[in-house]
Amino acid sequence: MEWRDLSSDEEQTLAAVIALGAYRTFEGADPSGVHALTGQLIGLRAAPGASAWQLALDPGETTPVDLPDGPLPGRYFDGDGLDHEIVVSVTDGRLSGLELVNHDGTTPTRWPTAETVRPWG
Repeated sequence: MEWRDLSSDEEQTLAAVIALGAYRTFEGADPSGVHALTGQLIGLRAAPGASAWQLALDPGETTPVDLPDGPLPGRYFDGDGLDHEIVVSVTDGRLSGLELVNHDGTTPTRWPTAETVRPWG
């Protein structure tokens, strides 16, 4: 896999989702594990996934956090009038994926900005 630095747009989208997740409690979950993910943003690398809007993430030798494998709790969308869901995945306590999934039949043209990322519900 060929790893690269995240673009500023990718990093901004990821940081916005982590920031929102760190201060919300979903289904009684403790958000402190999500908050601890901010330390993994430094030096984070990405590799292309199955589409231009799917990235594998490699945080390197960072300290794992106490979160289950899978997507972060809660759902996040680009609130800029688009029905694009932002999915951030964790594996073994480390950031492992970032994906922009369209639910409205349109193809994304950009990563959401920090100002447009919204929690669902």
